[in-house]
Amino acid sequence: MALMSSGKSANMKKNTLSNLLMAVFIVSVNAQPKNEWKIISPDHSLQLIVSLMQGNLSFRVLGGNQTIIKPSSLGIERADQKFLTGLSFISASPKKIDEQYAMKIGKRKSNHAVANGIDLAFKNGSGAVMHIDARAYNDGVAFRYRFAGRGPKVEVKN
Repeated sequence: MALMSSGKSANMKKNTLSNLLMAVFIVSVNAQPKNEWKIISPDHSLQLIVSLMQGNLSFRVLGGNQTIIKPSSLGIERADQKFLTGLSFISASPKKIDEQYAMKIGKRKSNHAVANGIDLAFKNGSGAVMHIDARAYNDGVAFRYRFAGRGPKVEVKN
């Protein structure tokens, strides 16, 4: 068993504390809310990228190194609330999608859909919350707007 002198022990404690403080700093920097979310298809052929810049949402789609859909605005206007500008990020929940479903008509009655997805939540200046469910499949991308609650029907203006 080797014995350390008290000088080496103090240096080790100092280095350990420095490393711990550096790790805490890195974690806190990485914990800053990000403003871009990438959803990559299971075969990595497509990327759906949702961005929040200065309170405005947009999306774009990449296939390999090619832009398939140029940056396009996201947002919706309801009769009672607007979710077009002044949005702020609340949360993101990634999801794996593996669904079986049947169609009444079409080439195939039984279908199997596999995708990667994310549920993004944003609030407007009034504090109302809008969710965007975004998905990237091997052969396409999709998103939808969703609002919590089961209140009265809402009228979409834009």
